[in-house]
Amino acid sequence: MKKFDIALIGNPNVGKSTIFNALTNLHQHTGNWSGKTVMMAQGSFKIDEYIFNVIDLPGTYSLNAKSKDEEIACECILKSKLDAIIIILDESRIGRNLLLALQIMRHKKNIILVLNFADEAKQNNIIINKALMKKILNVPIVETSARNNTGINILRYEIYKTCQKDYEANKKLNLPEQTDKLLEIADTIEKRCIKKNFADKSNIMLDNILTSKFFALPIMFLMLLIVFWITIFGANYFSDLLTFFFSKLEIILRKIFDFCNASDFLRGIFIDGMYRTLVWVISVMLPPMAIFFPLFTLLEDFGLLPRIAFNLDSIFKKFGSNGKQSLTMCMGFGCNAAGVVSCRIIDSKRDKLIAILTNNFVPCNGRFPGLIILASMLVCGKFVSLKIALIISLAIISCVIMTLLVSKILSVTIFKGRPSFFILELAPYRKPKFFHTIVRSIFDKTLFVLWRAIIVAIPAGILIWLFANLNIHQVSIFNIITKFLDPFGKIMGLDGTILAAFLLGMPANEIVFPLIIMSYTNNLSLIPIENFNNINQILKINGWNATTIICTIIFYLYHFPCSTTLLTIKKETGSLKLTLLAFILPTLIGIILCIGFNFLKTSNFFL
Repeated sequence: MKKFDIALIGNPNVGKSTIFNALTNLHQHTGNWSGKTVMMAQGSFKIDEYIFNVIDLPGTYSLNAKSKDEEIACECILKSKLDAIIIILDESRIGRNLLLALQIMRHKKNIILVLNFADEAKQNNIIINKALMKKILNVPIVETSARNNTGINILRYEIYKTCQKDYEANKKLNLPEQTDKLLEIADTIEKRCIKKNFADKSNIMLDNILTSKFFALPIMFLMLLIVFWITIFGANYFSDLLTFFFSKLEIILRKIFDFCNASDFLRGIFIDGMYRTLVWVISVMLPPMAIFFPLFTLLEDFGLLPRIAFNLDSIFKKFGSNGKQSLTMCMGFGCNAAGVVSCRIIDSKRDKLIAILTNNFVPCNGRFPGLIILASMLVCGKFVSLKIALIISLAIISCVIMTLLVSKILSVTIFKGRPSFFILELAPYRKPKFFHTIVRSIFDKTLFVLWRAIIVAIPAGILIWLFANLNIHQVSIFNIITKFLDPFGKIMGLDGTILAAFLLGMPANEIVFPLIIMSYTNNLSLIPIENFNNINQILKINGWNATTIICTIIFYLYHFPCSTTLLTIKKETGSLKLTLLAFILPTLIGIILCIGFNFLKTSNFFL
């Protein structure tokens, strides 16, 4: 079979990844904000005896690369041998997309121009003279509405025809090199070929509210509060279902081990260690993820994340960074490792390193279950879920403030200089496809992160059980560690058990709380999942009070990154020193805050 290499390229927010999904049926995640795709995704489709390998390039505004993701796209276009290049434009905003198209046409041939979002253009009464545009640019033009799978088969057929042609059949255009001259040309094409009969008042009205000087930040906080409230309220119900299921399954597993006459050692490693750790991770982590990620993705697809960056840009600049850091920060809520990788969208190396070093200051999804349990211990009475959501939301605000403060400190010390400027396109508001978004979010984000946690939890569960059961002078290794750390833990308003749990939970934040409970119950394994309702009582018996809860929340928010994030930082920065700094910074801040709060509390400062 003959194979052809095809590249998809276009500005951010033109639906490039959606077209990639439709062509290849790989269903890569798509997001309605700049710089979401930072690596090349690949897929393929087949027509007759031909295979077409499709490369989804990161979004870029021009071939004059500035950021890492733009460099990837430009290098592939200019240096790779491609059989066809698919340039994707937003039909409702063709003028701003033409510069990139003209730059590529100057260098390359065998090009297909795709006008996506044809449905939006029609809705807004935008009329495109495709025949004239095709004549001017001398390339095939295909109209699509990728979200509705319209025009995809026509595009596949056009790719097939283009790859079969002799290269001379689709020649490079004789265009000037200067960007300003290309912009004169682009403006002329827009005036000759595009007729606009609309004024998008709804977008303007929404932007006046969501980017308002007075209302933007309160609205953002309210949305955050609602998302967390829905997450917490819904997660409780599903956690109960999973708890019931896994407790029944454990009974069956024990009967199987009894039937096989398995030794206590095997029973301990596989059931008390590995299985119960997995149960904790899945039952505590899956429900909030399965709710939070789809909600977050719906806001992303609607077009709110670019507005968040716009609203925070001026604030970040005052603290020595820029608004793109807010986008990477948002990615960190799902996974700090993913947030670190997303820092590639930042042009300036200085600003990129600041964003990488501060990404762990926002809690990843693995920390939310523990934070929710801790926050629930501080509230009672009516509207418990709402109160918990308010506590979590305020904690998140404190993390954002800390991110800004640390960014400022880094910008005037290690990374002196001025913050870089960037172009952020406020994409139009688009109605998300709810069912599609929820399903894709569960598969692309929830199950992906959960699988990563499970892979870490399996060896961690075995190690935990061994630490709890192997003795030195009749004292378990776990207890030796906790006793060693206890004096320093008391100074922080914690204890040695809590600190040991954080250290042993370094592979995955999800197992920190199970470790704490295991140690307090003097259990040789993680306690059964059905004992969730007794957590409060267990902690009180072991000396927990309001100070302990608050200090644990503080350390949950500010401590060293997980091992996956640290490895990602090392890979992205290429520096062991910066990786070590990323470990020390949040940990040191967490220690100082805990000691400070504990000192003020014990000295009756709050009375």
